[in-house]
Amino acid sequence: MLTAPNEHDIRSTDFSAAQGYKDTEDQASWISRALFCWMNNTVYSGYYGELGDVSSLPEIPRRLDSRILESRLPHRLNIGGNDCDETHKTEVWPFIKLLLRVFGREFMFLAIFKFVLSSVNIINPILLNRFIISLSTATVSIGTCSAWGCALILSTLLDAVLGSNYNYMVSTFEYRILVSVTGMVYRRILSVPVASLNSIGTGSLINHLTSDSERIVNLVRSVQEVWAMPLQFILAIILLYQQLGVSCFVGVMFLCVLLPMNRLFASQIGKFSKRLMHFKDIRIKLMSELLQSMSAIKVSCWENLMKNRIKRARTEELRALRGQKMLDACCVFCWAVCPALLASSTFATYALLGHQLEASVVFTSLALFGMLIGPMNAFPWVINGVIEAVVSIRRLVALLSLPAGQFPHQLTTDQLQSGGDSCPIFTPSEESEDLAVDLENSSFYWSDPENPVLIDISLKVKKGQLVGIIGPVGSGKSALLLAILGELRSLPDHSHSTMLHSRGCFLRYAYVSQTPWICSGTVRDNIVFGLPVDAVRLDQVVEACALGPDLASFPHGLDTNVGEAGGSRLSGGQRARIALARAVYQDADVYLLDDPLAALDVHVGRHVRDRCLLGLLSHKTRLITAHQFAWFSSKDQCSTGADIMLELLDGRIVNTFYNFIDSSSEASPPSSTEDQDVALLQLKKACDQTGSWSAAPDSSHSQEAEDWEQLAFGSIKSNVYWTYVKSVGYWLAFAVLFFLVLMQGAWGICLN
Repeated sequence: MLTAPNEHDIRSTDFSAAQGYKDTEDQASWISRALFCWMNNTVYSGYYGELGDVSSLPEIPRRLDSRILESRLPHRLNIGGNDCDETHKTEVWPFIKLLLRVFGREFMFLAIFKFVLSSVNIINPILLNRFIISLSTATVSIGTCSAWGCALILSTLLDAVLGSNYNYMVSTFEYRILVSVTGMVYRRILSVPVASLNSIGTGSLINHLTSDSERIVNLVRSVQEVWAMPLQFILAIILLYQQLGVSCFVGVMFLCVLLPMNRLFASQIGKFSKRLMHFKDIRIKLMSELLQSMSAIKVSCWENLMKNRIKRARTEELRALRGQKMLDACCVFCWAVCPALLASSTFATYALLGHQLEASVVFTSLALFGMLIGPMNAFPWVINGVIEAVVSIRRLVALLSLPAGQFPHQLTTDQLQSGGDSCPIFTPSEESEDLAVDLENSSFYWSDPENPVLIDISLKVKKGQLVGIIGPVGSGKSALLLAILGELRSLPDHSHSTMLHSRGCFLRYAYVSQTPWICSGTVRDNIVFGLPVDAVRLDQVVEACALGPDLASFPHGLDTNVGEAGGSRLSGGQRARIALARAVYQDADVYLLDDPLAALDVHVGRHVRDRCLLGLLSHKTRLITAHQFAWFSSKDQCSTGADIMLELLDGRIVNTFYNFIDSSSEASPPSSTEDQDVALLQLKKACDQTGSWSAAPDSSHSQEAEDWEQLAFGSIKSNVYWTYVKSVGYWLAFAVLFFLVLMQGAWGICLN
C-alpha cells in the first residue's frame, strides 16, 4: 500500500541528496570509510532529533547480517557428541581452534593493522625529538624545522585515523563472533536432549548466552593487546635507553617488582570470577522460577521465602564481586603509580649521574613515558579479560560437550547424495518409501543404559495412519513420542527409527506436549509462529481447535497479548488448544500429540477430536496418547477409529490392535449424555458463526493490545541525574565525585 511521505522522510531525503552522503557502509568509498563520512547523515539526523525508530538508521553491511553469521560456527562444530573424551569437556584449545578456523584470516588482518598502528605510535616520539632538536639548533633552516613539524602533524593525524578505524574494525569483528557464538549455543541447546539440559539449569543457560559469550568476545581485543603491549613497551624502553642511557633501567626495577604482584592479583581474580558466576547462575535461576510461578507464589504467600532465597544468592554474588573489584583496584593502583615513579626516579638518576637535562631529552622521554602509561594501565585489565574468557570458554565447552540427541532420522554419510540443508536427498528403500515411523526391537533410555524406559519396541506406521497409544501413568506413552523425536537414546545393539518422506526428504514433525507452551505475543503470533499468515488456513485451524468462542470473548481477539504477561488470563484448556492450533497450522507430515484432550471439557474434546484430529488432520500421520479407548473408537458417526492401537505397560507393548473398533458400552467418551450432546451442538454452532472474522489483523486491536514504550528525545533532563543521585545516596554520590576530582588532579600533577 502506497502512502504519502511524511515530513521526516522529506527532510532526510533532501538532506542526503543535497550533501551527497551514502546511507550504507557498503556503498561508501574508501575515503568515506576511513573518515566515517558515511555516518554524517545519521549523526546530523540524531542531532536534530529525527532518529525516531530503527528504520531511520542506515542498513547494516552484509558481513554483519546476523542471519548469515549465526550459521557459521555450527556447521564446523566438532566438540562433544558420543565420542567426546571427558578430559576435553573443559579444554579451551579445541574451542579456540574452532574460532581460528572460521575467523582466523580476519584476526590476522587485525593483528597486522595493530602492528602498523603501534609502529606509528613509536614514530611520534622520534619525530618530536627531531623537531625539538631542529628548533634548538641555530644552524638548522626554517624549512627543515617546518618539514619536521609537518611530519609530526601528519603522523599524529595518521595515528588518530588508524586508531579510530582499528577500534571500529575490532568492534564489528567482536559483534560477528558474538552472533556466531550465541547462534552456536542456540543450535546446540536445540540438539541436546532435555534430560541433559536439566543438569545445567536455566540460570547457566542464560549466562552462556549473555555473560559467557560477551567475555569470549572480549578475548579478541585482549589477545591483540597481549602481544602488542609488550612489543610497544620494549621499543619504548629501547628509545628511552638512547635518550637517558642506563638511567632508564631504574624504572625497570619498579616493573620487575610489580609483575609478580600482578600475577598474584590475576590468580585471585580468577577465583573470585568463578565464585561470582556460580552464584549468578543460582540467582538467575531463582529469578526465572519467580517470574514463571508468580501466581502460585502470590496465592501461597511465599513472597518472603523467595525474596530471602534470592537475597542470599545476591549477597554471595556481591561478596564475590566486591572481592574481585577490590583486587582490580589494587592491581590498577600499582600500575597507575608506576609511570610517575618511573619518570621521577629516572630523571633523578639521570641528573645524579652528571648529565644535563635538555629540552629534547625531557620532552622525548615524557612522550615515551606516555606510551608506557597505556600498556601499563591496560595490561592488568587485559590479563583479567583473558582469565575471565578462559573461565567462560570452559563453561561453554561443558555445554557443547553434552551428547547430542540420537535423532532416528539421521542417515550415514554414504546414504546422502546431494541437496540443501533444509531437505537432504537420499535414496529410500522400497519398504521405507511408504513408512513414516519404523522401529524394530528398539530400546531407549534417558541417561543410564542399564535402566531403559522403553524395551523391545517394534512399530511400523504408514503415512496417513492414526496410531493410538494408551496405558496407565508411567507406562512410557510420552517416552515413546520423545524417543521418536530423538530425546531418548537407544541402546547400541538395537535398531533405530527411520522416518522418511516419499519425495526423498525428511518428514516434518509436529509435537504437542502435555504441558502447553505459550510464548510472549498475541494469540495470532502463537498460532502462526513465524509462518506467513494464510487467512483461510488460520480460520480452519481456529474452527477445528474450537477457539472461536474463546477469541470472541477476548478483548482483542487474535491480537490479544498472551504469554508471560497475558498468559495468566488463559485457562489450561485454552493453552492446550492454542498449542495444538500452532502444531496444526504448521502443516507437518507427522503429528505426535501427547494426550491433547486431557485438559479439555468433554464436549470441547469431542469437537477437537472430530473436527481436528479426525477431520482437518485426517490425511496426516498421527500418533496420539490417551488414557482411554473411547477417544479412538469408531462407534461415533464421524469417527473412523484408529488404524493401530498400542497398549503400553512398564515400557513394553503388551497389546497391539489394528483397525480398532470398540463396540462396547464404554466406547463412547465418558459423560456423553444428552446435556453433553446439546453443549457440543452449541459449540459447533458458535464455531460456525465465527466465519472469517479472525483472518486479517485489526490495526486498532493491535495498537490497543500493544503497550508501546515511551521514548524520550533530546538531551538528558536534570531530574534524571537527580533521581540517580537519590537512588545511590547523597553521601556516596558526593564521595565518588570528590575522589574523582581528587584523582584527576593528582594524576595531572604526576604527569607534569
